[in-house]
Amino acid sequence: MNKITHLVIVYVCVFTLVFTHTMPTFAGMVGTNEILQEQYTDLKRESLNKILDRTEARSLLEQHGVTAEQAQERIDSLTDE
Repeated sequence: MNKITHLVIVYVCVFTLVFTHTMPTFAGMVGTNEILQEQYTDLKRESLNKILDRTEARSLLEQHGVTAEQAQERIDSLTDE
């Protein structure tokens, strides 16, 4: 290899080391309760969506002045609390 090739390799290595930053990663134990709580929340939200799909539920909501889209937005914004 000639001198220019060595110089290019050195510059590429220096550029790579200086300008590429790696983010630190953090690993931790995830408890069973946390996973089960997330799954339970998803199941509750899914059951509400199934109820919302029924025409009887939609008509009841509309009688109370709530559209199906508004109800869907409220279901999507629910938290565990």
